[in-house]
Amino acid sequence: MAQPPPRGYHICGTAAAAPWQKRGASGRQAWPLVTRLSIGRRFCPHSIYARAMFDIRFLHEPNSADASTALGQIVLSDHTERFRSELTHWSRTAYERSWDQALRHFAVGADRTVLVTCYNGPDAGHHFAWVLWRIGDYAVFQEQLYLVGDMDPELDPERPWNSAPERKTFSEEGFRIAEWRLPLAEVMARAP
Repeated sequence: MAQPPPRGYHICGTAAAAPWQKRGASGRQAWPLVTRLSIGRRFCPHSIYARAMFDIRFLHEPNSADASTALGQIVLSDHTERFRSELTHWSRTAYERSWDQALRHFAVGADRTVLVTCYNGPDAGHHFAWVLWRIGDYAVFQEQLYLVGDMDPELDPERPWNSAPERKTFSEEGFRIAEWRLPLAEVMARAP
């Protein structure tokens, strides 16, 4: 019987992997395809341990010591960005419901949507969100700061996808805007 792979590796069970019973030149059992796992990278698409390419969620259960904010994160392939969500006007559940609605809207064919990560209320001067655009077989993500009176259209908390601006790749000052491109299928896998 073959030994399990070393710690930190996994066995790829696809047809491309050598079968468990296959014998090597020495007559001993040969290892199937063994892939090194690495946090934040996805070397083998067949790994059940591989990290998701896209996810958005809160990291911890509510903390009564600091109930005014919640720590969350968005995972975009190898990039992980943490954010703090204001809980004065929206609850954690309201943010999660908004993300689900926005992703569902995107999954049914919309060309863009908005994932609000910090809603400061109707009278606040700013809000934070991630905007997604559908470009061919990819979803392109950019983080956006919504400044009240400066954005067109303004952020609509009930239907944030109506607030998605046209995609720009350069700022007004001529600097490239950071963006992440993920396969559309990976984003659709997260949609409820």
